[in-house]
Amino acid sequence: MSLALVLSIPFFAFAAPANLSPNVDTKSGCVTLYEHANFQGRAKRFCGDTSYVGNDFNDIASSVKVDCSVNSVTLFEHANYQGRYVTYHGCQKIGYVGNSFNDIISSLAVD
Repeated sequence: MSLALVLSIPFFAFAAPANLSPNVDTKSGCVTLYEHANFQGRAKRFCGDTSYVGNDFNDIASSVKVDCSVNSVTLFEHANYQGRYVTYHGCQKIGYVGNSFNDIISSLAVD
């Protein structure tokens, strides 16, 4: 009769959250802009100051989610941090940015 000795070795796997690429600096926190109110439609995530949100997202955002690790985010009407602006703080979920800021966001500064 033979006896087999089985060793149980715990296995731990660590991975980045599914919604982040491995190159994202999660220490700085991120902001997600949504095409429509109440976080509907297309979404685009920004993890740091962005002088232009890109042709695909310029002047279309209607709602915003701010990560809890963000101190504040300032959304600007024009590229390069110009024009009117509004500031939100970490852990905020803004279901509608309001009539005065709907579909005009072009740049943002993350603090």
